[in-house]
Amino acid sequence: MNGKMASGMPTLGASVKMLWPVTFLILIKAWPYVASSWSILERSPETSGIPAVFLLKSLILVFAGLLALQGLSMVLSQIGVLTDKKNHE
Repeated sequence: MNGKMASGMPTLGASVKMLWPVTFLILIKAWPYVASSWSILERSPETSGIPAVFLLKSLILVFAGLLALQGLSMVLSQIGVLTDKKNHE
């Protein structure tokens, strides 16, 4: 295994074996939580609180989606390195 391949494997392995399963778990567990918040258009229990708590809870799903996209970006970048593509940064 050459130097490029050895340096690219940890990133590929970490993204596929760790990042995406955790991201998938976040999506699965957060979906009912966010959906129930949307179904009642949840507000803060405080009178001067945040009027749209359901929007804030939706950011959990946005976070998980962006995390998955970042993992995909890292994998594609490493594939570019491993295949000697010039514009991999």
